Amino acid sequence: MFDVDLMNRPGLQKIISKINVNSNSKKQEIVFGNLESDQKQKDTSFIEGESNKAQTSILSLIIATIILSIFLLVGFFRLNQDFKSPSVLSKYANYFQSTKLSNLDIGKSLIINFLSNPEKTQFLESINLDENLEINIKIDNIRDLNLKNKEAKFLNIIENEMSYNASFYIPINHSMSDHNIHARLNDLIDEYDDNESVFLRADGKAIYFTSNGKIIYKIIEELIFTNHITITTNAAGHFILKYPY
Repeated sequence: MFDVDLMNRPGLQKIISKINVNSNSKKQEIVFGNLESDQKQKDTSFIEGESNKAQTSILSLIIATIILSIFLLVGFFRLNQDFKSPSVLSKYANYFQSTKLSNLDIGKSLIINFLSNPEKTQFLESINLDENLEINIKIDNIRDLNLKNKEAKFLNIIENEMSYNASFYIPINHSMSDHNIHARLNDLIDEYDDNESVFLRADGKAIYFTSNGKIIYKIIEELIFTNHITITTNAAGHFILKYPY
């Protein structure tokens, strides 16, 4: 008998080759290289990208800061110009309406209280107003004034046996001006000459306005920082404003 090796027959080898190999499949390319080098290259590209983003953000921040600074600078010069623009007349006539100096606001509040509040008017001795403000009072109990903290810090007390002599001294340090004062005095005289609520008189040294607290305060606003103004009270409870000329 003969041993026949069927597996070595050419026909069977061809059939086996056709079954195991798919003619439609593509060959895979095998690439040999340094994987560690490729990874470092990717990491370097990522770091460079992040660095570029950071530089762009810093540049944007610098540009935004420059633009904001320009706007603030322009606004400052505009505000400074607005403060310097009012006329001299409005500067002095309405000076008590200014909010630039806190001492001036405190002085305004105190003057109004002593001219309009009967409970405080009874303590008033005099108000002296030139470039600074001094209010002299005489009182038995300081608590009767019901002062605020910002007012009390200007209070000076001289204690006597029977009562307190006290004064508010408020430094304003404003310069005096005689700008158009004669015209303003003439306007005030014309306005109040026929007013039954105002009594006018004059001597060789001063003109006197006697009236209620509201009108006296209006006159103060007109004559503020033009001369030394003194305000006292009379027996009838009216206020006398003395203006030297």
